[in-house]
Amino acid sequence: GRTLQTELGATLSDLIQTDAAFNEGNSGGPLINLQGQVVGINTTVLASAQGIGFGVSSNFARRFSDDLIEFGIVRRPQIGLSLETMRDSIAVALDIPISRGVLVTGVGDGPGRDAGIEEFDVLMEIEGKPVGSRPEFLSSMWSYRPGDEIVLTVMRDSKQMEIVVSLTEIPTDG
Repeated sequence: GRTLQTELGATLSDLIQTDAAFNEGNSGGPLINLQGQVVGINTTVLASAQGIGFGVSSNFARRFSDDLIEFGIVRRPQIGLSLETMRDSIAVALDIPISRGVLVTGVGDGPGRDAGIEEFDVLMEIEGKPVGSRPEFLSSMWSYRPGDEIVLTVMRDSKQMEIVVSLTEIPTDG
């Protein structure tokens, strides 16, 4: 799917691009394929391009609706890390032998620190699936729930290792 950066700085990942007609202010309706199946939810329009809209997949939306039904809130997992997409310039500056993945730029209190992740580790895979950017990593994180254990493939000091992280819930305000 596509990735977009919003005006407020949020990243929307794994979006379905559509030319279905919907306007700013009337998002939230179903995105339906030619067989009449709901495949997504209309989410946003691209202001700079008339007639191009984006939606989240129905599977992505189902994750949130299931949480709302079961818990009354959307429960989101956290890992407690500050992250940056790896680039060639970062790899050279930090003498890291790879330029693909996600660089850990900070380790806060939380499951990442508890599992042993350190600043300047490079996260390369989640559960064996490569992650090439911060948005990809965050999008993948959304497929897990608080309490899930995930295996991260990490590069540290030119050595590859696997670290198991037990995700916790992002606290909600009220």
